[in-house]
Amino acid sequence: MVLKNNLVGKDHSIINQHWSSTGTMNLLLITDNEAVRVEIEQVLNETELVLDCLASDEVKQLFAMDKELSATCVFIDDSLAKSDLLSICSTLIEQSTEHILSILLLIDEENQQNVLEEAFEIGIFDFIKKPIEKWDLLGRLNAMWHLHRESMNRRKNEAAMNDLLEQFRLNISALKAAANAITITDRNGRIAWVNPYFTKLTGYAEHEAVGKNMRILKSSVHTKEFYQQLWDTITSGKVWRGQITNRRKDGIIYHEEMSITPVYNKLGIITHFISIKEDITERKEMEQQRLDDLQVAKRVQQSALSLPFEDEEIDFSAIYLPSSELAGDMYSWFKIDETKYGVIVLDVMGHGVPSSLVSMSVRSVVGGFITKTIDPVKVIKELNDHMLELFRHDDSYINHYFTAIYMVVDLKKKLVEVVNAGHPSALLFFDDDELIELKHTAVPVGLFDQYEIKKEQIHYKTNFQGLLYTDGVVDALADDYDEGMQLLKKHYDGCKGNSMRSDETIACLERTLKERMNVQTDDICMLHVRIK
Repeated sequence: MVLKNNLVGKDHSIINQHWSSTGTMNLLLITDNEAVRVEIEQVLNETELVLDCLASDEVKQLFAMDKELSATCVFIDDSLAKSDLLSICSTLIEQSTEHILSILLLIDEENQQNVLEEAFEIGIFDFIKKPIEKWDLLGRLNAMWHLHRESMNRRKNEAAMNDLLEQFRLNISALKAAANAITITDRNGRIAWVNPYFTKLTGYAEHEAVGKNMRILKSSVHTKEFYQQLWDTITSGKVWRGQITNRRKDGIIYHEEMSITPVYNKLGIITHFISIKEDITERKEMEQQRLDDLQVAKRVQQSALSLPFEDEEIDFSAIYLPSSELAGDMYSWFKIDETKYGVIVLDVMGHGVPSSLVSMSVRSVVGGFITKTIDPVKVIKELNDHMLELFRHDDSYINHYFTAIYMVVDLKKKLVEVVNAGHPSALLFFDDDELIELKHTAVPVGLFDQYEIKKEQIHYKTNFQGLLYTDGVVDALADDYDEGMQLLKKHYDGCKGNSMRSDETIACLERTLKERMNVQTDDICMLHVRIK
């Protein structure tokens, strides 16, 4: 085979440029004839091609050690014994899938019939007659190089296709194994594919679902507007996420959390939708059970609050506005004897269920402490002991405590005794116009084993009014605490009066709170007492 003139110049510049720009052509010569080696090297001397040479014994030693030969083209000289030549050809052909592109025999004309027929049966590429013509050799190499490039490109394409198929199989396997239901629908909502979990979730087998519209799952729970909003979202190219209630094949209602994603073709047109469905039925039922339990606990907690009270000498009233279903705020009043009343307002650290449980625990014992112990200092001390015992085995670093104001009113002695354990100041009005803002006389309850508790004793002459509250009241009036306190004093002064009952004062303050409060962030509790 002779190269065309427009492919190779006299100095081989084009063939050199072609080979060097596309890769390296590795050549191997197997010969026991030194003259053949020299002849081949002279032909290749003006090219950039590299030639390695091995004798037949060296090749057999490499094969004996399970070594593989790597070359783009292997020349095998017929100077080898016929058996060695055919054996080497056969072994190289076995390796050719990964390493050897072509095998060329260098053969004398007299040996053609003796060797070629068997060699071609084994699978050699071609042969070159000796003596070797330079242009014949270079032409063969050029042809083999093109064949090599095509082979490499084909292998790359096959590898890429195999990788793509493997990734596709992996994706399908992942979708089938997913613990969520997955569906693919066409542009009109007809089901094209479902994974096995879809059957587990809905009861519809794949052959029952494919071809049907997703409306087979529709329940009567949602409105037409709900479905229209969903459809408008996905057909506009957006992802829809939300919770939906559907109906199984057996008619049972179930709940799912679902996302629907549009799929586009190369022209940017939506052709399909992929939906991923997570069964949240059990979670929804647990949430509903929790809400039901909270409602029961809320009713229990509110039933423990003291009811409004009024007689000829004194009246009590209060409001209780939890920021969540349950709260840590609590108030109570108790008739100790015919002339004494005990009043307490407390605020347990935190919100929700934990603080409400602590509050209920305190409520279960405070009545006994107040009616038996009476003295404010001793009552607060017993409550402190109760809190320490309640959390004696708690190894967490959380401090469980509450703030409180406990007040004893003695109508016979016209005496008010008060302990403020870390609580917001009590607002006390004596004898029509004298205001006392009673601040802390002790630290919050439950922090320390031993600490000093002081009580304030205040005598009144004719009448007395007192407002006890939690810090949520001040927070509702203003973001700044000092500003909130000033507003509370101002509004309390406008809402109280000797002729106003406690429930009227509380109602007046509640209207003010609701007018100024945007969002309630803390529990609110207010208690008012009036001595007539």
